[in-house]
Amino acid sequence: FEDSGKSIPMLIDGRPDERERWQEARHKLLQTRIQRPAPGRDDKAIVSWNALLATALAEAGFAFERKDWIQEAKSLCEWLQAGQMQHSPAPHLQYDEEWSGRALLDDASYTAQAYLTLASRIEWLETGSSTQWFDSARSSLTNLLLDFEDTQAPGFFYTARDHSNPVHRGKEWMDHSTPSGNSVLL
Repeated sequence: FEDSGKSIPMLIDGRPDERERWQEARHKLLQTRIQRPAPGRDDKAIVSWNALLATALAEAGFAFERKDWIQEAKSLCEWLQAGQMQHSPAPHLQYDEEWSGRALLDDASYTAQAYLTLASRIEWLETGSSTQWFDSARSSLTNLLLDFEDTQAPGFFYTARDHSNPVHRGKEWMDHSTPSGNSVLL
């Protein structure tokens, strides 16, 4: 339904004989698509999004008795730790194996939450390993307080104290498509 008159054909009737009728047309469309240049890909890995995923995997893995999901949450948390340990201040994203940017409040708060969630679920997978993740959460929270806390008023700033040239050092209070860093900390 694009303005140029192109559309995406879709088979509404799921009968096998109807599908066979369109096989030649599907083949022509595939050949045309193969000749087009592939669309650009966004390969960056954003810390906050991966921390949210780690939290969700740990919770869902425990709820649905899926140890493989908790293992995946652990792998993500190890990746988050690697970024924090390799770089000071903590980075915002990884692109082409390179860490870059300065962590934002969401990155820091979601990461601490991921560590805490993993700590509360990892004992089911690896007995005795929760202490490591509690310590990681404590360390992350300590750094978060140093970097983002507003000592003059309630709440935490979205950018760190040493963030380069923020136009305005504001606070996010409302949740949007993802929770605000302040609500995660609460």
